[in-house]
Order: sequence, then structure tokens, then C-alpha cells
Amino acid sequence: MRRAVLAAALLSASTAAIVFAQQPEFGTPLDPALFAFERAIPDGRPGAVALVVDPLMLAHSRGPAERFADVRILDGSHRQVPYVIEHRDDPLVVPLTAERADPPAKSPVFGKRSNWSSYRLKLPCENLPASEVAVETSARVFQRGVQVAVVRPADRHSRNARFEIITSTTWGHVSTEEPADALRLGVAPGDASELWLSIDEGDNSVLPISAVRLLLPSYR
Repeated sequence: MRRAVLAAALLSASTAAIVFAQQPEFGTPLDPALFAFERAIPDGRPGAVALVVDPLMLAHSRGPAERFADVRILDGSHRQVPYVIEHRDDPLVVPLTAERADPPAKSPVFGKRSNWSSYRLKLPCENLPASEVAVETSARVFQRGVQVAVVRPADRHSRNARFEIITSTTWGHVSTEEPADALRLGVAPGDASELWLSIDEGDNSVLPISAVRLLLPSYR
């Protein structure tokens, strides 16, 4: 299998905090064709440079568990440029569009009399690491059941697509004076390209969703 790449001259404002000295000691030249993915790093001033690791690098590299061991930065002559990975406390925030839609497969908790609102959340790419989904609402007094799921395609175990719940909880707020805190739900998307956010409205009107964000682990 070809390795995931961040070839320096081929890398764009990418993901891991990549820092190199003003006059780095270059490593052995590498052929960029050995790597499966390439990004271009924009030209800049000589000296230390910090690049924030983006979702694509998180998804296509061996990731933080292996210190991004398959990532390389190459200069214009394909020489390796040294870098350092730094974990950041603040997450990498990716806004998601909450598209109101009916999921292609029904959740086992959707009953005939239930009143669920469902939203498709398209992810920036597949194979993202464990992260959180933060949901915000402008409502002040409410209580709803909330779940996040993925739809698995038909396979040898199931003739039909199936709705797989990743996490579920109850979200509520009772103060008319203060806005509700964002609901944060832990998710592990795996190979999914989209998530499904479903809200049990009960006998109530649709809870307004003002923002949805994906909170990824952050490195530079």
C-alpha cells in the first residue's frame, strides 16, 4: 500500500503543526510517486513555519497514534525537510451543513407515531478519527431526544441498508434568560462520508438548529 503523503512542495496549508528550522538539514530525497496523497505548501518567508493539520491529513495519514509516521515534507528538489508535530488543546473546528432530509434507512427507534426531524451532515472526507459533533439551537426552553447515526449499505450480512446509531442522549434547557449550551456528542465516523442527526420532537414543533460543527483533534 502506498503511504499517505505530505510532500513539501506538494503540500498545502495542511494538517500537522509542521515546523522546520530556518536552515534545515535536509534528509534523503524521496520520489513523490511513492505516496498516495500530495499537498502543495504555499511559498512563504524563510524560517519556522506552522501548518495546521487539516481533516484530509488526519484521514489519509497514519495519524497521531503513530505520530504521522508516513507523512513527509519535501522541498522542490524532493529532499526531506524536518518537522515537529505538536498537539493543540483547542479542537479543529469544521462547520457542517445540517440538511433536512429523510435517511435512506429507518432507525429502529422510529415508530409510526414518532415525530423525528432528521438532518444529513456531510463530512469533509471519510476515515476521520474519533471526534465530537457540536449542535447549537436558538431555543431556550426545550427537551429532546437526540441521536447521531450512520447508514450502512447493504452487504452480505444484510440485504438492505441499515441505520446504525453511534450515540444518543437527551438534550434540554429550561432558562428563558440564557442560551442553551451546545450539545457535544462523541462520534467515530470510521469510513462513513456522512452522519445523520435525528431529533425526537415528541408533541413539539421542530427544534431550530442554528449551527452544527465537527470538532476534530488538532495538531500543527
